[in-house]
Amino acid sequence: MFRSSLSSHYDPVDDDDQPQDEKMEGIEISNTGYRATVVLYTLYLCTFINVVLITYAVYAICTNGSVTHVQKLQTLRLQDTYISLDSIYSDKSSTKISYGSIINHSRHFTKVSSSEPSRILSSDESLLLHDPGRLPYYGRRLFVNSSVSTFVQFRVMDYGMENCRLVLSVPSRNNTKAIIGQGDLPQRISLWRYPITSLLDHRKLSWATRPTQRRYFGSMEVAYSSLLETPSFTCPSLSYQTFELTCAAEDCYVDIEGVGIQSSGLFMRQYQSL
Repeated sequence: MFRSSLSSHYDPVDDDDQPQDEKMEGIEISNTGYRATVVLYTLYLCTFINVVLITYAVYAICTNGSVTHVQKLQTLRLQDTYISLDSIYSDKSSTKISYGSIINHSRHFTKVSSSEPSRILSSDESLLLHDPGRLPYYGRRLFVNSSVSTFVQFRVMDYGMENCRLVLSVPSRNNTKAIIGQGDLPQRISLWRYPITSLLDHRKLSWATRPTQRRYFGSMEVAYSSLLETPSFTCPSLSYQTFELTCAAEDCYVDIEGVGIQSSGLFMRQYQSL
């Protein structure tokens, strides 16, 4: 009996024998998958960066964004409405017209207290719309004592009215309200001038946040039925003039209120400078 066996032999197909189309298709699939992975991770990275930036922007706006905008508005330079008038009036001999003085009232009378450095003292001011802007009609109250001082700020009006004086009009004695310290003795108050070129934010003003670099400007001896004036000083058109009034000595008390838009209480008077 014969038994025959057939031996089977497997020869692997060489890569070179693989069809070229199949090889290219595999390469393209591999490259496509790699590119898709890169694009996907890039999208993840961009999304993460956007989330971080948006979160930071929201945080910045919530913390100090509004304050920054207000500060920028306050420091924004005002446009001069009197363009080229300097060249017209350069020859002072050509100025033939004389003008009387004008009264300028402070926008705010803001109190600060050294005994409560962080407290912002509220002001109950009724505002009146007038030529210089919104002015306190009944609230122009100058109040100083041993711990409280008053800030005032004026915006200089008009062109060629750039010589100024601070004026304090003290009424006659009023039996219903003592406006001067004990014994009706004259009270000396000190005036300090600040080199501020922008609007003072009275809503955030306290003893702790008050401006710095003040300079001594002078003093006034306040008594009933008196009209007090400081020496003349230069006040450029459209500039801000900022002052603080304090007691010159201990046990001082002055409480004077100006009413309306007339020359009462503390105000500034502008004189012709041309």
